[in-house]
Amino acid sequence: MALAIDVTASGTGRKSNGQTVTTTAFSTAGANELLIALVSYAGGANVGGSTATVSGASLAWTLVKRQNTRAGTSEIWRAWAAGTLTSVTVTATVTGAGGDSFGSAVISVLAFTGTDATSGDGSSAIGATNGASAASGAPTCSLTTTRDGSWVLGAGDDWDNNVGRTIGSGQTLIQQFVNATDGDTSWTQQRTTTTATIGTVVTINDTAPTADQYNLAIVEVLASAAAGPTVDQLAACWAQQDQPARERNEVVSY
Repeated sequence: MALAIDVTASGTGRKSNGQTVTTTAFSTAGANELLIALVSYAGGANVGGSTATVSGASLAWTLVKRQNTRAGTSEIWRAWAAGTLTSVTVTATVTGAGGDSFGSAVISVLAFTGTDATSGDGSSAIGATNGASAASGAPTCSLTTTRDGSWVLGAGDDWDNNVGRTIGSGQTLIQQFVNATDGDTSWTQQRTTTTATIGTVVTINDTAPTADQYNLAIVEVLASAAAGPTVDQLAACWAQQDQPARERNEVVSY
């Protein structure tokens, strides 16, 4: 089965220390789906170290990547839904560093089918991760894919300004909250399609704004591994290669 997004659900809000942001209710099409929660929060004081935690849908959530060097935090969490989910929600609880300050918050949950289910808990469906932060500049972060047919997505926050994102080429904005009250922005985005080939450098980026501080976290979601040859098949192949050409009934030229 090819890697695919079954359902996406998001939530946004203006949140302060200890408050929550929750997705709309969603259901999955079947069992054994990977859930990825993209969380961004531009609250707290103008210092690094803000965090979030994720819960909901009666699942165990595990942090995959946190990027919070600059003000706010951008995070990626995972969970494995062994059974079908019906009308569930997922919540992020935010903690602002350096003081109790309101800011924009976004959570986007994507449920994937066709992921690597080897581990039974979602860990085998996570490939490369990366994060980037800067005092100013157009948000950008890259990773190198570790499997054919994987999908790259990310979350970002801009503590400085309430400016909508101009998404980079080949990408789709999932959700954003432009917070005019406090002057900041949080968002989530993804590559529009899977990346065909292992070893490809894939970028999540915005071309504007270009002068604000940001955090950006990205992750590669892995498709199920292609079935390789069995040990017996490999042994037979090696034995065939070791045979003289005459025994394999091959034509030998002199």
